[in-house]
Amino acid sequence: MNKKQKILITTAFIILAVAIGVVSYYSFTSKKTYTSTAPATPKSTPAIKSKGTNSSNSQQAPPTITNTQTSPSSAKSAPFSNEVSGSLETPYGQFVSNNSPSMGSYEESECETTPGASCYIDFVSSSGKTISLQTETTDSQGVAAWSWYVSSQMGFSPGTWNIQAIASLNGQTKTASSTMNVQQ
Repeated sequence: MNKKQKILITTAFIILAVAIGVVSYYSFTSKKTYTSTAPATPKSTPAIKSKGTNSSNSQQAPPTITNTQTSPSSAKSAPFSNEVSGSLETPYGQFVSNNSPSMGSYEESECETTPGASCYIDFVSSSGKTISLQTETTDSQGVAAWSWYVSSQMGFSPGTWNIQAIASLNGQTKTASSTMNVQQ
């Protein structure tokens, strides 16, 4: 092996090591993500919490999604940070990464508002069924983020879902809306 080949191989290993380091860094420092992977069998622990008249035994797995069988006007109280002061900014951002997903699609959701505020996202069907992404506190940039799958195990069905991003801070609450049309 000549000197030029050794240099090329060494350079390739260095580039590979840097790439692995960057991926590892972002894997360990990225925001919490939540996905629903619950099988449909009742013996498994569900990745959603189900409430309402149709639930006979409600179980809760690690915090991911809340599936609520109530009207869209049901009140929620999201915790807020007492350390942050000032006015709450109305939530904005990409509430869903795809506004026309199919069942089984991967989604990323973001709520951007005042840093330190609490934010959650509700999906409300035309029949009043509500599915909520878990409440998160926004980071120093004012961002809360979720990763999840559109699935029947979470309670989604084809059709139009109204999206509401709800932010709370120091007793203030602000809401922004959008829509999502789930495809078969």
